[in-house]
Amino acid sequence: MALDEHNPPKCAHFGVVVDDLDAVIDRLRDSGCHIEQAHPMEGRHRFFTRDPAGNRIELIAFDQAEGNG
Repeated sequence: MALDEHNPPKCAHFGVVVDDLDAVIDRLRDSGCHIEQAHPMEGRHRFFTRDPAGNRIELIAFDQAEGNG
């Protein structure tokens, strides 16, 4: 196996918080992006995708506390 120094590491990523995760998933899928499921975390819903350069991006929507929206 060869390591290409120009490809980003598989686990390194940045995150973006969104309000409507389902709408973002639909838009990315409609654009042909691959959606990678993430391990569940309490209080948030999330998934990963990649940009055209292969960088991993985490998209996150936090659960709304009762009475806050």
